[in-house]
Amino acid sequence: MIKLDINNPFSNAPVYYREVTGSTMEDSKKDASRGIVHGTVYMASYQENGRGRVKGREWKSNKGLNLMFTLVLRRSLLEHDLNLMP
Repeated sequence: MIKLDINNPFSNAPVYYREVTGSTMEDSKKDASRGIVHGTVYMASYQENGRGRVKGREWKSNKGLNLMFTLVLRRSLLEHDLNLMP
């Protein structure tokens, strides 16, 4: 996984990229013990085992055709309810 040198509007939180991953959600969970910064992004060109927010759903896409990422948000730092976000 590489840290990209790009501007993240969430207080310049890091953006990590990997060509192929099992799941960007799983990548973020692995780093959770290190205290992920609000707004950190984990992205990939392809996910082998991507999944949605609902248990049992899969997230599939051909390589390079869609945005594959997880955005880490801290509820305590949000101004609005997460349920209002698409």
